[in-house]
Amino acid sequence: LEVADLRNQVVDVEDEVALLGAAHAEAATKMDGFFKEVWERCCTVSRQVEMLAAREAENHAKIEKMEQLLGRVTAAVEALDSRGARGGEAGPGMAGLAGE
Repeated sequence: LEVADLRNQVVDVEDEVALLGAAHAEAATKMDGFFKEVWERCCTVSRQVEMLAAREAENHAKIEKMEQLLGRVTAAVEALDSRGARGGEAGPGMAGLAGE
């Protein structure tokens, strides 16, 4: 009777080990899925950050070009204004362009 009881206990332990192994495998699969999802989200955010950085650089370059253009237009208006003033007739100058 003791041997039979021990065999039953061994079978019970084997069943528990099998259940624990299955639970562990399921948990590992879920964790793999979770980490894969987190990794994919991180990659997506990284790509978005790279795109935003590229846009920011493009916008910065556009701003610099506009500032240069504004400087050239301002210089041209001031040159025209000073020519008009030398000729006895003042041009509109920057105030005239601004509607003042």
